[in-house]
Amino acid sequence: MQIVENQNLYFDNVLSYVSGMDNTQTMGLVNHILKNLESIGLEVREKVMFTYSDSETEFLIPLKNEKTYENSGYRIKPKFKMINAVKIRFEGDFGDIDIALKALEKYISEKKYRVISRPYYVVVRSNVNSNSGIWDIYISIDGNIF
Repeated sequence: MQIVENQNLYFDNVLSYVSGMDNTQTMGLVNHILKNLESIGLEVREKVMFTYSDSETEFLIPLKNEKTYENSGYRIKPKFKMINAVKIRFEGDFGDIDIALKALEKYISEKKYRVISRPYYVVVRSNVNSNSGIWDIYISIDGNIF
């Protein structure tokens, strides 16, 4: 697993969906969202992202269309920016993704970087029939290094 510094993510017109589910259901919901967006006239422009808070999972889907869509927990965020992030790529079963997260957190700790965001997971490729795939994990760090 390679770690890359100085990564930035910029997206306009991002569909946000917040769910109270746990991380064992994450990939099933990602696949469900991707299958159903077209039926409501929305097209995905970039890869789906998600992040976990204490009790929720937020899914962020950059859209091609500049439509407004607000319904049943979905809402549009005009912009998403993540600046000066450290990234690690994980390939395997989603149930093992914590291995990559721990490696990234260890790297950040060893470098004495100050974390300014929670981890954001980007679905690079997923298998709709299983939990296997490729994900990038991003954590923003403070650009002021003392």
